[in-house]
Amino acid sequence: MPGVRARSTAGLVAAVSLTLAAGVWAADCTQPTELIVRVRATSCEDVTSTTITVGTRTSVDERPPSASRTACDPSSGEIGSLVLVPSGAEDGEVYVRVVTGIRVSAETCTAPAFAGCVVAKRSLRYVRGQSVIVEVTIDPQCRDVQCGPGGTCSGGRCVSDEDGGALVDGGARDGSDGPADSGLDADAAVPVKCEDVCDAGTCVSGRCEITCTAAKCAQGATCPAGVPCKVSCLANDSCPGTIRCVGATSCDIRCTGDRTCEKVECDTPGPCNVECNGNTSCGTGVVCRGASCDLTCDRNDSCPGTFDCKATGRCKADCDGDRACEGLVTCAAATCDIQCKRNGTCKGGVRADAGTSTVRCAGDRMTCEGDVQCVGGSCAGGCMGMACMNSFCCDAGTCDAGGLRVGCP
Repeated sequence: MPGVRARSTAGLVAAVSLTLAAGVWAADCTQPTELIVRVRATSCEDVTSTTITVGTRTSVDERPPSASRTACDPSSGEIGSLVLVPSGAEDGEVYVRVVTGIRVSAETCTAPAFAGCVVAKRSLRYVRGQSVIVEVTIDPQCRDVQCGPGGTCSGGRCVSDEDGGALVDGGARDGSDGPADSGLDADAAVPVKCEDVCDAGTCVSGRCEITCTAAKCAQGATCPAGVPCKVSCLANDSCPGTIRCVGATSCDIRCTGDRTCEKVECDTPGPCNVECNGNTSCGTGVVCRGASCDLTCDRNDSCPGTFDCKATGRCKADCDGDRACEGLVTCAAATCDIQCKRNGTCKGGVRADAGTSTVRCAGDRMTCEGDVQCVGGSCAGGCMGMACMNSFCCDAGTCDAGGLRVGCP
């Protein structure tokens, strides 16, 4: 198979433009001192293309890509590999940046935002006389997550860009007899200062606080990665776009004005608290990933869209206004707690898949009209009044309809 090697000095690499064949950027075993950068994705879904650029920490954003590839093997996540060999000192340093486009082309993602892309960076050093394999994992959770100097994204949060996943001679890490992992050391956290990343807001006790106006947040607002974040949309029409909190350590989003926060996306290693308390606030819906998510919709017609929660811990939706949470509520978490308390709430129905699910429907016939469907460990329903006419379809380990009509539509 044809391939091209990228040769580097201690910090300077001549750009080589090529397209990979059969998942390999380059293959050449004639030099004993080399770095083999292997790129894999946790999921090939929506992966469009990938580029890899080699340079120094300060120059890599100014250099053209050294290699590119459009394929991703869905069975293994394999994207490709690139071999680097020194043309100067055999113990020199080199810096690698991998950019993968998620539903966009990697070539369209440019510094500093790299919008729509996952960016993975590694600070590496050659080992004289050894072939060192470096695993780079592309995780869609890192889409649009940018970390400060010395950092890169792994699992949706900022960690060190130092080589924590290198293998030696195609086997164990240097000095280790055990298998290597496929990414960075998740414990090598890079401290991120709020003042360094909170460009759109103000730092208050280490938290980035963004207060929106219609002019300031016309296209929405994005929380910076690595620090806690709060976004406030308090006036009518103040946040007509999407509020994104992905990669922050925790997030508090308040959409209390009418027609605020068209969509909310929250994915943090800490809690996500989302309040949509205006008329048609959070209009399209709320998407939550990460550790936990609490959604409050306690005004009439608040949260007319969907609620999709796939947290590792608790998902809670408190729908306490007429026609609140009107769209489909989907919950897949350790614990799901869905409270549909007023007329027309959760009209689109509830789909729960959790260790423990609780779904309460207390309103008119349109409350939970799309029915309650449960799988998972256990599911408990509950109802009052006309809402009890709606069905409870349960295939969990333990089921308790709580007054809802048992049966699957």
